[in-house]
Amino acid sequence: MNTPRRAMAGIATLAVVGVGWAGYAAQADDPSYRTARATTGDVEETLDLAGTVEPAGRADLAFATSGTVARVAVETGERVRAGQTLGTLDDETLRRAVQAARATLAGARAQLESDVAAQTAAVSGADSGSSEAPQSDQGAQGAQEPRTPQGPTVPATPAPSATPDEEPEEPEEPEEGSDALADLAQQQRAVIAAQSTVSASLAAAQQALEAQQAACVDVTGQGCTDALAAVQAAQRQVATDQQALQDALDALGGTLSAAAGGGSADAVAATTAREPAIVLVAETTPTGGAGGGVSGTVTAATLARDQASIDQARADLVAAGQQLATAAVTAPLSGKVVAVDAGVGDSVAAGTDVFVLVSQGTTTVRVAATSTQVQRLEVGQRATATPAGAEKALAGTVTQVSSVPDDDATYAVTITLKRKRLDIATGLTATVAVVTGSASDVVTVPASAVSDGTVTVLEDGAATPTPVTTGVTGGTRVEITEGLSKGDEVVLADLDRALPSGDTRTGELRSGGGGAPGGGMVRFRSGPGGMPMSQ
Repeated sequence: MNTPRRAMAGIATLAVVGVGWAGYAAQADDPSYRTARATTGDVEETLDLAGTVEPAGRADLAFATSGTVARVAVETGERVRAGQTLGTLDDETLRRAVQAARATLAGARAQLESDVAAQTAAVSGADSGSSEAPQSDQGAQGAQEPRTPQGPTVPATPAPSATPDEEPEEPEEPEEGSDALADLAQQQRAVIAAQSTVSASLAAAQQALEAQQAACVDVTGQGCTDALAAVQAAQRQVATDQQALQDALDALGGTLSAAAGGGSADAVAATTAREPAIVLVAETTPTGGAGGGVSGTVTAATLARDQASIDQARADLVAAGQQLATAAVTAPLSGKVVAVDAGVGDSVAAGTDVFVLVSQGTTTVRVAATSTQVQRLEVGQRATATPAGAEKALAGTVTQVSSVPDDDATYAVTITLKRKRLDIATGLTATVAVVTGSASDVVTVPASAVSDGTVTVLEDGAATPTPVTTGVTGGTRVEITEGLSKGDEVVLADLDRALPSGDTRTGELRSGGGGAPGGGMVRFRSGPGGMPMSQ
């Protein structure tokens, strides 16, 4: 019974907005804008968290991965300094895992390069009148395991670094050749980039789902509602990215089918069935169509699977490198070791406390970060903490970030305050702000001027939506790395005030007395080009 009432309320609101805008348009011939100038300055990006004050600077320390203890560097009662190594695990197995992940990534890259070359040769042969296209024994196989290239035509690929952050592999532009080869290279790049985007959006959706599951232990909380909204947004992004991948597959598949004798690329793409987009792991065998080309050849879907294998191999390598890096426990603060609960040769599980460190007079704040938040945190970041009831924030530093989730799927983060002997009650809640990014002497604009990667620039009275590239996002200002220069005048979104009239900076429109019932006030903010946007 509530839904019809809400629907009618929405219709009534739209009617009021329509009448209000009609009244405004009749009175305002020349729109005015609230504007600001792009300036140079410093900007900081912070992450807001909540935590609890811990007693006497106590730190319970554990290895972030399971293994066998190879070395215990301290004894009970020993005093240590911040950053000192307390113990290490036997890392031989972890090192082998990193080497295996490197080899897998190298093989996946080589396979993509081989398949790109095979497609290029097929189209080149067709363009020169050849009716014979190279075949691939692996073209129709799934991507459950990255494939090892076979044959002498595959060029050697150097091993990647332990923490690769390269852009997706892309075929190079042909130096010389027909328009068909140029179009092919562009379509290949589009498929590779679209698949990599899908891989990233799927990973983001998985993280959002994990955060939602943790937040919704109490289904009545606002955090659960926000987490559900984040999951839905991530799923919509996945659908959008998968559609873009499908479009790229269609285009490339049409070109390959045409080269193999299936007619023009446009005709093939328009008349044949579309092959499903391939994401992360594909367990089905392509059967042809606009996305598949001719059975037995290196298809459009093959390139998508190749790039998916690269994305997965890169993620596995990063995970292996992180595990290797966490095979040691270091002291997050200076203090006294009061407990050592493992010895050389003992097997320990990830997350099991091994060392207990206490620093008298030191105050720490323990934060439970979500899987999304913990990715932005690292030891050494500046932070402030404001205990409940305090008037001033206290400076501190991130001294510990756990890589092992607790039972509630959150990650323990420790903030150590700089001041000693603060005499703050144990268990008191505190709000925490961690500086996760900063930039100095850069072009910035007010945050309200940026919307979906676009800024409206006002020049000679004309408002022009202008794409920009943003950098560090602060609480009130945003860094602009491309698209604007110092001194450019930008239009501000005003979410708290009415749409300005033709001759004033602000104004209000009231319904009622102007043909609309109700007598309530209608608020607007100006969009790009001066168009009204209801609030």
